[in-house]
Amino acid sequence: MLHGGPTKDHPIIAAAGDERVSSSKYITHGPNSDIILLQDPLNPRNSNVTSSVMRAKISESGKVAFTFHFITGDGPSARTQQFSWISIKREEPGFRYGGFRLVRHALDAHVSSSGNYLAPPQYHSSAYSDGDTLARLIYSKPFEMSLSREMFILEFTDQAASIHLGGHWTHAAVMSALRLYHLGTSGRTSQMGIEFAGSVRGLQL
Repeated sequence: MLHGGPTKDHPIIAAAGDERVSSSKYITHGPNSDIILLQDPLNPRNSNVTSSVMRAKISESGKVAFTFHFITGDGPSARTQQFSWISIKREEPGFRYGGFRLVRHALDAHVSSSGNYLAPPQYHSSAYSDGDTLARLIYSKPFEMSLSREMFILEFTDQAASIHLGGHWTHAAVMSALRLYHLGTSGRTSQMGIEFAGSVRGLQL
């Protein structure tokens, strides 16, 4: 859960967890995740909730991506957009221990919805190509090392600030990054871990 302050007494503004496939069934220990946002964090009891599934994908070239979508902007300019956290290998410039970069894509088709739940979109053909890099999740140390105060760095680019995606998108980006780090500690962001989950648990990847 992501709170709007440094303690649990502050209101919850977002959450993430294992993918829910029905009202009472969750797919545990898989790479897919539910990302949940409160539309009005200051009034949580009366706030609408928006949920999107962040799905793991592997490209033909072996790149790992975690793709989700949320409504960005406000009022008449609001629209659904698709985003992917794309894996960055160790030793690439600025990523000594690896990490992910967040890019924005276009949708091939209209995104359907049921209540406040956004159905999975059709993935754009350029889902693994260079798009607008909006944020970087940079690991500060290997997962096998003991925990320290600095586990990763999450930084937003100037591009993210210039296109005005809105506060709810920022919450989604932060929550999905925290979820990615959690998945990584249990091996669920690696190509091997994702392929294993798909073969053993029959997940939709």
